[in-house]
Amino acid sequence: MTLALTFLLIFGVGPALFIGLCRLSPDMRAVASLWVLAGGCTGLAFAVKSGAVTTGLGATAQALVPLAALWLAWIAVLALCMLAIRARVQDAATLRWAHAIGAMATTLPWFGLYTAQMVSER
Repeated sequence: MTLALTFLLIFGVGPALFIGLCRLSPDMRAVASLWVLAGGCTGLAFAVKSGAVTTGLGATAQALVPLAALWLAWIAVLALCMLAIRARVQDAATLRWAHAIGAMATTLPWFGLYTAQMVSER
């Protein structure tokens, strides 16, 4: 059950969140909001990891909150890139490809973590 939920979160919720954030209009307000989201999530990750902020949810949650926060920051930065593309590109096919590549890129940090785990187990 936990693996299925993790799979759904990584390969379902992440890309869906990215697509949802990409629906924002490419104006300064949306760009600023995404910058604040990315910066806030990054700050939260460092604050929890350094011990400045505690979650009160136990050791496992204390370890997962920084990962989740950094992942959300990654998705926000990808959405920022997509807004920049949308502001400059008018070709529908190019925009579809950019959306698809961005949605797939939301899973990249998890592949990196798994690769690092495989390398460190040797």
